[in-house]
Amino acid sequence: MNCRPGDLAIVVSSLIPSNVGKIVHVVGVYAIGLTPVVSLDSDAVIWLCETAGSPLRWKSALGIEQFRSTEGPIPDRCLRPIRSSDDGEEVNTEKSRLVVA
Repeated sequence: MNCRPGDLAIVVSSLIPSNVGKIVHVVGVYAIGLTPVVSLDSDAVIWLCETAGSPLRWKSALGIEQFRSTEGPIPDRCLRPIRSSDDGEEVNTEKSRLVVA
């Protein structure tokens, strides 16, 4: 897993290119009812994320239409956490050079 609840993260991959580079807050595991949702292509977790900035775009379940929202599900593989190097986690120096404007 890349992220954990409470992390700030950057979206590094998305089916909708305008989402890439957005900063999100990882709220917790995305669930429908009481059941956590996992990625269809792996057993990786999908996080409920929110953004304080401009809304992200998502496709509907059928993939036909897009909608905008400040919170929604994002697979763990699409996120990279933004953490300081003093929290005991090893930081990938290539990713830590990202500049947020």
